[in-house]
Amino acid sequence: MVIRHDVGLAPTDASFRGLVADLTNTPVWKLEETDVLNTIVALTADPAIKDGLTTTVLYHVSPQNKIDPRRQRTAIPTVAGVDIRPIPLRFSSILRDGDRNDRDPFIVGGPIAASNGTVYVIAGVLRPIDLKALFPLD
Repeated sequence: MVIRHDVGLAPTDASFRGLVADLTNTPVWKLEETDVLNTIVALTADPAIKDGLTTTVLYHVSPQNKIDPRRQRTAIPTVAGVDIRPIPLRFSSILRDGDRNDRDPFIVGGPIAASNGTVYVIAGVLRPIDLKALFPLD
């Protein structure tokens, strides 16, 4: 049996709230946790948006187990097939993603060991593409 050991980047709850606020042009302070979940589920009814969100989820996992995105200067490969470009800071790292029209997420805190890899908590949701481009009314 092969046990896969990956590195995951896990957005905070506030990060998802910010993503939904941005994609729906809703003030972030008006969104409750259930609003965020219900909106994401509703958005998946559109195949193009569902594919974009699926790629976004896969963009948060690297198949490599020997990386430290807090210190790494080289590109981080992702399961989505699109690299993340880290910009190391003193105790953290900014993670340059594929959406040049939005703020880049950054790592908050140290690594968390999990049974199948290592997780780093990030402020923000990594975007492999300009997700707002999927919303024709924006």
